[in-house]
Amino acid sequence: MATVKVLFLILLWKTSFLHNEAGLVVFAPSPHRAQLGENFVLPCSFKVDDPSINIQFFATLWLFQGNEVLRLDNKGTLSQPRMSINQQDITKGIANMEIRNVTLSDIGKYRCIIIYSPQKEFKDIDLSVYATPLVKIEKVKKEDKTSSALCSVMGFYPRNISVEILMDGTIMEDSVLSEHRTNADGTYSVNKTWTIPTDVSPKMLSCSVRHETLSPSVQKDLQLGYEAFLHNEAGLVVFAPSPHRAQLGENFVLPCSFKVDDPSIIIQFFATLWLFQGNEVLRLDNKGTVSQPRMSINQQDITKGIANMEIRNVTLSDIGKYRCIIIYSPQKKFKDIDLTVYGKYYILYKHQTAMYVVNAPIIKAAST
Repeated sequence: MATVKVLFLILLWKTSFLHNEAGLVVFAPSPHRAQLGENFVLPCSFKVDDPSINIQFFATLWLFQGNEVLRLDNKGTLSQPRMSINQQDITKGIANMEIRNVTLSDIGKYRCIIIYSPQKEFKDIDLSVYATPLVKIEKVKKEDKTSSALCSVMGFYPRNISVEILMDGTIMEDSVLSEHRTNADGTYSVNKTWTIPTDVSPKMLSCSVRHETLSPSVQKDLQLGYEAFLHNEAGLVVFAPSPHRAQLGENFVLPCSFKVDDPSIIIQFFATLWLFQGNEVLRLDNKGTVSQPRMSINQQDITKGIANMEIRNVTLSDIGKYRCIIIYSPQKKFKDIDLTVYGKYYILYKHQTAMYVVNAPIIKAAST
């Protein structure tokens, strides 16, 4: 029995000794670039001479700008909310850290530390973050009846950018670049404008943008042509009968239609807004539709001159004044519509031996 015990102790000593001599090498390429908002994996791997990794000797730490943001050891995992590690990958020699929803605050130096007791090795990794600009070009009609080309460049990072406005392929040197605006997420936006001379009729306006995230540069074009200039003179008339009565609980359509002199409606010039008691409840333009939960519009009807708004499951809170606004740039017209709501309640009363049911309209009492 004593001999068996001695052999076991010798075997345990040899195993520990072999582990203590196990070589440890860490691999972590650098630098890296992540796109704003994506989930990005910072790679870090390691190799030991042990035939298999003994988890009880293992730990990994990730630091960001010198502060610990993630730790994995034989007690478990601790990490910052957006950072994580796949514990099952450790036995494969992988200690990558994932950063979810990358922000500009994640820019900086990371350190991947691997401990395979008693050895400790680390690698430093630099991370930068970029955001690609969104580009839009439009023609804007001013109150003094002059027009300008407006190029909007939004949500880019880093800060350096080049923006040019072109008329029919020629750069307009007298265009004006605005100051950079800093957005809530740390990205930047700028506008560039060019006043169109009254004696000039461009067929195409373009916005060309160069930024380090764009390869090659990006150019957005706005085709004007003869049809667009006819549009500037197109008449606009809005029709919206009033008042209306809706039954409590039904889906009710508030009618609003319009007519323009253009042979066909050019959507890029169109927008409709619905107001209720002076507050916007629905908007449809070339960027899409935004509305209150129970209110909607059929976008396909616009090309037919129909801008009706449907109210689903009418309630007494829907009583009031609505305004249908039609914008067919540069013109703007509106109509006001009054809506009342009615319903039924049932009164049961007994007269001698008979029971009677009376239907009566709901009356919304004024508050006192």
